[in-house]
Amino acid sequence: MKYTDLCARLLGWAKDIQTGSTAVWAMDQDLKQAATAIQHLLKANNELEAKVRESAMQELASLGQAQEAYEAQLAAEAKVAQLEGALQAVEKLAITASIASCTCHVKTPEITFHSANCRYVLLQYITAQCEDARTAIRKGATP
Repeated sequence: MKYTDLCARLLGWAKDIQTGSTAVWAMDQDLKQAATAIQHLLKANNELEAKVRESAMQELASLGQAQEAYEAQLAAEAKVAQLEGALQAVEKLAITASIASCTCHVKTPEITFHSANCRYVLLQYITAQCEDARTAIRKGATP
């Protein structure tokens, strides 16, 4: 092999090495840009996951509040039913007790003819108060 052929071969290899190193450098730059892009994507993904977690926690909290409100509504309805039952019992007792209860000896159901301290008037007043309380409960007011 001649010296010039050897030099030409070495020169070719050197060019190949230089081209290869340039290609490697370009690949290195591309990899660095890709790594930076991946870091940005990971950061954005982490931020989105944090927002999703926060949103989920808020949703769970609002569901918890809705559940508490529903349970409070059920408790209130149960209490209203209990109060209406008690009012009905009191009204029934007052009506039953008002039969022949006149202490002023007026024999009429019209309370305007009875004296103010007559037992019949008091029992009729209790019956009227029970009706008023039932109406107030149905409207949502405190009796």
